[in-house]
Amino acid sequence: MFVFSCQFFTWVTRKDRSVVAGLIAWIIGLVMWITSHSYIRRRFYDMFFRIHHLYLLFSLFWIYHVVSTYHYFVIPMLLFFVDRFIRMVQSTRLVQVSSVKVLENGVVELTMPISMEGNIYIM
Repeated sequence: MFVFSCQFFTWVTRKDRSVVAGLIAWIIGLVMWITSHSYIRRRFYDMFFRIHHLYLLFSLFWIYHVVSTYHYFVIPMLLFFVDRFIRMVQSTRLVQVSSVKVLENGVVELTMPISMEGNIYIM
């Protein structure tokens, strides 16, 4: 039992896998999964949003855990970061606002001119 516990908490075991990194990745994934349920997501959206930015830590610890099989993870992560980059570039467009009103119930009403350029729709 003592030999198992000593090997359990070492960063690299004899099969080139880090058990501690896998455990940390599993805990982060579990917390992300729990906070993604609709009850928590709808009532505590700010917490859900912040916790889901832990995907970077999850990815780093998971890669460190499975160093020998990283090639299964490289292409999906590359596609993910390309998608994030495209979303970042697309979200930097300037919008012209014609008028701003604060309604009685605290809702802010923005009036923008309609632009059919690029098939961009605002709902």
